[in-house]
Amino acid sequence: MKVNISQDILSSFRRRALRRYPKEYMETLWGHVKGGEAYIYAFHPIKHKSDNESIEYEPIEIEEQRDEEAPLEKMVLLGTIHTHPDGSIEPSQSDWETARVDGDMVMGICQIAMSKGRKSSRVRFYSEPIDELVKGKSSVTDNRETTRT
Repeated sequence: MKVNISQDILSSFRRRALRRYPKEYMETLWGHVKGGEAYIYAFHPIKHKSDNESIEYEPIEIEEQRDEEAPLEKMVLLGTIHTHPDGSIEPSQSDWETARVDGDMVMGICQIAMSKGRKSSRVRFYSEPIDELVKGKSSVTDNRETTRT
């Protein structure tokens, strides 16, 4: 599935994620699926605890967002995006398992790295069906951005 998102929305997420570096950061993805393509219109923060290697959150937090915000926004919960500070752009085994259990249609990974005093970020979206993504048959959208700090 092709993933469509405006650069403004993606840049806003990157700024929030870069401010939290070196900790991992997570938000939910909201939008629609039309004609076999995902359209992401909004990211929403989710309560979570993190360090530079892991994120902990309560699934009920995502369910509450789905119940409270979806009717107001007239969008569906597509999945989540989180950062991998100084890590791979590829999802971990735990990321795949969580996406499968949560029924994510789209999973985003934002890789953040520090080099020579500069933070850089790269975002990649992985789309449904998750089982095909594991086998390498994914539709991937890749975006890059560098920010001075």
